[in-house]
Amino acid sequence: MEDKRPATQSHPPDPQQSNATSSTQIPPQPEQPIKRGRGRPRKHPRPPGYVSPVRKLTTSKSTGENASPYTSARDEPEDIVTSSGRSARSSRRNVNYAKLGNIEIPSESDDDEGESAKSLTPTSGQFTRRRGRPPKDPRKGPIRPSKPKSNVVYIEDDGDDEDVEEVDNEDDEYVGDEEPHEEEDDDVDADDIIEEEDDEPEYDFEEEDDTPKRRKAAQMQKSERKNAKKLKMALGSLGAKATRKTKDSVEGRMSLFFGNRNTPLMEGIEYRNKWVNELTVLRQELLEDPIFPPADVYQIDLSLQKLETAEEEKVRQFLPPREQELNFEIGMNEPLQKYSIKANESASLRDLTDGKREGFLLHTGGYVTGCQWAPLRDSNVNYLAASIVSKVDEYAVSMFDQTAYDSVIQIWRMDLDQPTSSPARLALCLLHSWGTPWSLRWCPKPKSQGDSTIGCLAAAFQDGKVRVISVPVVNSWDVQYLTIDTPAKEIMLPGMSITCVTWMTPHVVAVGCTNGFLATFDLSVVDEADDDEQPTQRINIHASPVFCSPVHQSAILTLESAAPNYPHILTTTSADGYTRTLDTRDPRSSRAAAYRTKGYSPATTYVPSLSALISVEDSILTKITPILNLLTDIIFTRHEASVMCIASGKCHPFTATGGADGVVTIANPIARSLVGKKLTYKDWPQTRLFKLEYSELERKFRFVEGYKVDVIGFNGKGGKGGYLIYPETVCVTSLSWNWRKETGGWIASGFANGLVRIENFCV
Repeated sequence: MEDKRPATQSHPPDPQQSNATSSTQIPPQPEQPIKRGRGRPRKHPRPPGYVSPVRKLTTSKSTGENASPYTSARDEPEDIVTSSGRSARSSRRNVNYAKLGNIEIPSESDDDEGESAKSLTPTSGQFTRRRGRPPKDPRKGPIRPSKPKSNVVYIEDDGDDEDVEEVDNEDDEYVGDEEPHEEEDDDVDADDIIEEEDDEPEYDFEEEDDTPKRRKAAQMQKSERKNAKKLKMALGSLGAKATRKTKDSVEGRMSLFFGNRNTPLMEGIEYRNKWVNELTVLRQELLEDPIFPPADVYQIDLSLQKLETAEEEKVRQFLPPREQELNFEIGMNEPLQKYSIKANESASLRDLTDGKREGFLLHTGGYVTGCQWAPLRDSNVNYLAASIVSKVDEYAVSMFDQTAYDSVIQIWRMDLDQPTSSPARLALCLLHSWGTPWSLRWCPKPKSQGDSTIGCLAAAFQDGKVRVISVPVVNSWDVQYLTIDTPAKEIMLPGMSITCVTWMTPHVVAVGCTNGFLATFDLSVVDEADDDEQPTQRINIHASPVFCSPVHQSAILTLESAAPNYPHILTTTSADGYTRTLDTRDPRSSRAAAYRTKGYSPATTYVPSLSALISVEDSILTKITPILNLLTDIIFTRHEASVMCIASGKCHPFTATGGADGVVTIANPIARSLVGKKLTYKDWPQTRLFKLEYSELERKFRFVEGYKVDVIGFNGKGGKGGYLIYPETVCVTSLSWNWRKETGGWIASGFANGLVRIENFCV
């Protein structure tokens, strides 16, 4: 077979030197891999003196012994070494050389040889890559040539790679038409991203164009630049790189919960640095002031509310019998201490636990449907509102039936700053005939000094309406019984029954209905009347809806507002299994839905420091869902029975969950969410505060305490699956954290047997 490989000689053989060359032997040289591309050695090194094949061989038009047989310098096979270590083709024309030490450099003394010398100088397009194409950056396009760090000297190639030398002299100037580029680093760091954000065009205003609008834009740009620098330092503290930004990385989690804007990211990083290491213990020094909505210029008119003092004979119809007692045991060591408590009375946990616990036990006398702390800020006296179901045996009605009967809302007063000297007591009972109150919500407007009212309390009642009640301040030690004849505001929708209510702002409320409709009401709107009518008739207690739209196909069970961060965003859960979020500013096109679950979520809460929702997943689990992405779920806590209530702290991110198993647990959602996946791969710790048990034989309750840190993972050992059934009376029905910074670690837990446990968990 004919050998088609090209000759290894790059010049025609000289007959005068052929004999001399054949007589002398070339000493063997070590094999050295020839570098190509980005410095990667060849798999099969070529022998020294090897010349790569030429694309096109033609006969040169010029004559003479030293004439080159190649058509152009691009077709010539000789190698030239550039500053980046790459090889390029050079010409073998006759070039005059000048001696400079032991290094030969081309001379440009002759005009005829100047052009050939210029052909040796590399250009950006010819010598940056082997094929002459400049490298491209997918983000910025072609890389511009830059001045090399070292000067390159080109010498005549005789086939020996050892003759190629490189001079590292920064003082020498580079000779050539264009300078070869310097290879850039392809890695992208978080610092590079911040620098690109800082490279925004700055406004260059002239004096004649100096307008207030342009000055404001310049100030905004300056503040954004400062925030970008702060964000750069904060991201550096996280130790995350942009090249590894995934959904499970720290930076990916931050953008998942707080978005890509600088201001929310800075706030999220501050929350993370403060709370990420607090797994199961809540410390008092870390508590901060709660976030209240800004001062509202619109006020709710409460002049139409009518309260009357109730007679003693009428009070007995609303309250459970006082002789009703609850027997229970409490303690951490055997034998447990036995106690009994009557209806409408309280007991101190310090006395019941020998000083190991600090708090109170309240006996409301009925099934607790809700308990909520009043939003106080400057007062050392705290008020707790509790709604109960009176005489359950006589009024066994369905949840969606519009039935009216006698019920009561209790207001308990206590001094949490001095719990030992000031015991908790029942201060006020609000009597009404609207049925059982559900979904208690205080208006998020703190009480100021000198106010005659504690605040506005909204609730959805069994008759299908929502009423807003102004609760007066009670200073006497005796219990006051007031009958509500006319509320301050009444909300109703024709043909619909309202199931839940929440406050968006201090004067706007949102309600959910049994047919899946969602409506908002502005309580500050005043209906004008004719001049001949009385002034008291100008204000209507029946509020008109701002908008009313179907959101679900079944009854809305929970309704939560993202206030105070995003008060216009509402989240609903329904019996159809869906969780939906919408913006009330554009309710038609801003709706988002999460995955459908196997069951419904009976409780939902919003965590302002995390911008996330915590709801029920698969009945016994709770999950964390970013409000910006409802399709992302992170398992949070676990119970042995159905989860019934969830509450997030006002002064901290810790969240408490209560279930039908009588267990109350707390955990930190920031430490669970804003960490890498490797740190949360194992079972997540949760703190089990206490557990309420019931014995039907002894008809006695027992508080079990002193649990170790629990985990939410399944061990997968034993049992055939399924859920345990617990007594109805041990179910945790309501949870609420205190609003004040000094008492932000106090939590109230309501049970189905009528007990309310108030305890401080700060250390």
